[in-house]
Amino acid sequence: MAGRPDFGWIRFAPVVAAALFVGPPALAQDSVGRGQEIFKEKGNCQFCHAWHGNGDSSFGNAPPSLRTTNLNKEQLMEVVSCGRIGTTMPSFDTLAYTDDRCYGVRGTDIDKKDRPPVPQNPLTRDEIGAVADYVLATFVGKGEPTYAECQVFWGGGNSRCDPYKK
Repeated sequence: MAGRPDFGWIRFAPVVAAALFVGPPALAQDSVGRGQEIFKEKGNCQFCHAWHGNGDSSFGNAPPSLRTTNLNKEQLMEVVSCGRIGTTMPSFDTLAYTDDRCYGVRGTDIDKKDRPPVPQNPLTRDEIGAVADYVLATFVGKGEPTYAECQVFWGGGNSRCDPYKK
């Protein structure tokens, strides 16, 4: 009809609003949950950094605390991808040091003894991003580990968490 405005788009407004306001947090939460599983299982990051991210020096290793790091997501992803030269932090990217994507150096520029170890289970770029999301959401700036955090990591009722009861 001439002269009448078309308000048919209004029926789609709730769907658009839901996508804008609900979508991103749900995606971020999925990434954090996936990151926890990778941290715990596939990447086995907890072997050195411990479940709480403060690091476990019981194996002669002294990984830095993820709770006190100042690294942002991009920097965390670079460390997970490339490892740390001259340390036991592995490079989880299968292409690390094949070009200059890691700290601007190639593998040929690093003495073999200083090259980061290659893990048994390399990670994809998406998995590395999920680990970074998990570290940022769970450890960075969170203070000392708590009993509740331990229960989330190991599952409710786990006796490993008893030392964190207050």
